[in-house]
Amino acid sequence: MSVTLDTPQPSAAARRIHAVSIALALLVLYGLGIGLRRHVVEQQMPDRGRPLPFTLESALQFRSVRAIYRGQGLPVVDKDIQIPGGVRTFAHDTVGAEYLVAWLAHLFPVEITLTDRVRWISVAWFCLGIPWMALWIRRLTGSWEGGLFAG
Repeated sequence: MSVTLDTPQPSAAARRIHAVSIALALLVLYGLGIGLRRHVVEQQMPDRGRPLPFTLESALQFRSVRAIYRGQGLPVVDKDIQIPGGVRTFAHDTVGAEYLVAWLAHLFPVEITLTDRVRWISVAWFCLGIPWMALWIRRLTGSWEGGLFAG
């Protein structure tokens, strides 16, 4: 004869509270990531000016976003890039996110410059990795605390 001990299961309300708490913790992590990144950008502005200039690849991406945002689209061959004969845009450049960024930029108030819109969108996109990292660590270790700390 075997005896089984039934472990009491949490109520539906307790499970809901737990799920909401985890979602809020992940949202707070995401918000902290955005806040920290924006703080870093703001600290660079006194030295480098406002708007903070884009560098290398990010400048090329901003140029593409601006063209799409203005309804110009991207050229098949971009002759403004300083390579003899230009660059075949869709063959030699990774194009894709620019369309999403340009679309999202239209959702911002008009008072915000396109430069700042693109920066906010880029930060928000980059920081999505923070809660995903927390979920991944949770999956690997079984620990929400470890996941949230790693995030």
